[in-house]
Amino acid sequence: MAPVGKILRYTFSAGAQFLKAALSGKGLYRYSFRDLWHGALLSRRGYARVTAIEKRLGDDGPFVDVDIDGRRVSVLKALFKPGELAWLYQETFGEYPSNPHSYRKGNVVVEPGDLVIDAGACEGFFVRLALESRCGHVYAFEPYDPIFQGLSRTFRGDDRVTVVSSGLSGSTGRGRIASGADYVCEAKIDEDGTDEVPLTTLDAFVRDMGLPRVDFIKMDIEGSEYKAIEGARNVLRKFVPKLAIAVYHEYEMAEKLKNLILEINPDYHVEFGGCYMMAEPFRPFLLYAFGRR
Repeated sequence: MAPVGKILRYTFSAGAQFLKAALSGKGLYRYSFRDLWHGALLSRRGYARVTAIEKRLGDDGPFVDVDIDGRRVSVLKALFKPGELAWLYQETFGEYPSNPHSYRKGNVVVEPGDLVIDAGACEGFFVRLALESRCGHVYAFEPYDPIFQGLSRTFRGDDRVTVVSSGLSGSTGRGRIASGADYVCEAKIDEDGTDEVPLTTLDAFVRDMGLPRVDFIKMDIEGSEYKAIEGARNVLRKFVPKLAIAVYHEYEMAEKLKNLILEINPDYHVEFGGCYMMAEPFRPFLLYAFGRR
């Protein structure tokens, strides 16, 4: 149990952050007091269990198996920093609003039988979440090869999962990817990146695979979300999938993406969730969208 003094310091620090956000009254976005408080807590103390729950089970050649709360993934050794996988786990499995990064909110949840797109699959925890929700199939996109190798190993032999070594963008072709400066989970498509990777659009992928529908899209691709949605116009018009999209990488991304989605298909209901306070100006964590009908 944390010392009382440490808890008080976190509480006062979070309170100051909360007041700073609540009294600012400026900018593109408005937040509930609940979202402000949970955003302040996260920015000051992180996730409560994040440093204590990784269990490294054993080595298998260049890979190590990591278990968190009974959910296992395989990763290349030394690729993820200590605590990084536990943080990603909490971002995925923690419930909204105490986890402002949650991919589940209100009507936006994976349901039994859903055909799911996971854009930015990384270590594979969201794939695990979708499978536990009894989805029909997950197409997991991960263009960064060191992460792709572990993801492929984690789900090898599971015919409910297709791992795709490609990034999603607004056009098909080739791009460059940069490894994360601080954490590998921050690897992103970047023209100054060192490695070349294939890019596709979601429209082209769905057409080429002959998919009958798309029901849910989770997307966290480090700032390339706008381009990826531009490349999914037909999917959004035809199938109206539920959307859970990370928008905290750029301040204006949430508003820009909302406008793009409604331009593509006005039948969407779009809302934001969480308040990201690790950078200023503060901005939403996630955009959620679902069909009005």
